[in-house]
Amino acid sequence: MEEMRSAEVIIPAPKETEWVSPIVMVEKRYSLWRFCVNFRLNKVTKKSTHPLPRVEDTLDGLEGFSQFSSWDIKSTFWQVKVAPEDQHKTAFVVPGWGVHVYTRMPFGLTGAPSTFQALVETILQLRRGGGLGRERDRCVSRFWMTLLSHPKE
Repeated sequence: MEEMRSAEVIIPAPKETEWVSPIVMVEKRYSLWRFCVNFRLNKVTKKSTHPLPRVEDTLDGLEGFSQFSSWDIKSTFWQVKVAPEDQHKTAFVVPGWGVHVYTRMPFGLTGAPSTFQALVETILQLRRGGGLGRERDRCVSRFWMTLLSHPKE
């Protein structure tokens, strides 16, 4: 929780909300614990129709590329801002810490994987498609470098 607060992924709830969800601590391997929110919002969320890709299609889409990288998915989800008018829907309560809301996309929301996948596909489509050539490559490279080096902006 301290890591999320210091990175401003969560903030104290600025107002009361009817969407407060409980937390659940899930034991992982090696006696580690994972902080999870049991989002009540998921019960009423309209499910996304954006498909997640097949692994084969993703690998086929890498043809012709010579440089690759990988991301820690936690950090990449946290690059996607939650609209200020929707932050109250992500509220959760922790005894002794009070009510907090997410300012960045949390794990556990029904639409989070589809939202993130659509964002990545949009960026990769810019990288692959269109007739912009080198200028397109420079724009996409600048976008990614900005995104990865300045996540709070």
